[in-house]
Amino acid sequence: MIVKIVKRLNGWQSSILSHVGKITLIKHVLQSIPIYTLSALNLPKGTICLIEMHFANFLWGTSDGKNKYHWSKWENLCFPKDEGGVGIRSMHDISNSLILKRWWRFRTQPFLWADFLMKKYCKRSHPVSKVPTSADSHTWKSLMKIKAQAEPHIIWKVQAGNSSFLWDNWTGLGALAKL
Repeated sequence: MIVKIVKRLNGWQSSILSHVGKITLIKHVLQSIPIYTLSALNLPKGTICLIEMHFANFLWGTSDGKNKYHWSKWENLCFPKDEGGVGIRSMHDISNSLILKRWWRFRTQPFLWADFLMKKYCKRSHPVSKVPTSADSHTWKSLMKIKAQAEPHIIWKVQAGNSSFLWDNWTGLGALAKL
């Protein structure tokens, strides 16, 4: 994926593009390349940082094979325009939002992947009560890290018949087991 991004960057002549043109290309073309992969897997933080480093080097440009001075941190550029940034989305935020979506799909929608994870990790307990162990897969560990952030926003309807009395948020105040 990084090679694909670098090839795309090398194909553009950054010397003739303005900063606004470079920002537009980053926002609408480059950031869309890893989204499909991120929707299915978790990339390591180092890979995400490397992708953002290539974005920043493209934005600020190079001179004689050396990177030019970066006038602002990448994190500052990732703020919305009304907060002083340029509106570029942080790849870390995109990754976290897609992990949240994966947790929501795991908890609410019946499909093969969710059935597999339920049978592998939640044989005798509810997924909300699970604690990650060192033997768990990288995917399951990332889901366990994000569940505390996602669970309060999932509200179950009692009459649907698919909620757990103790572990699901059907009152709107959180799981009864946690209260």
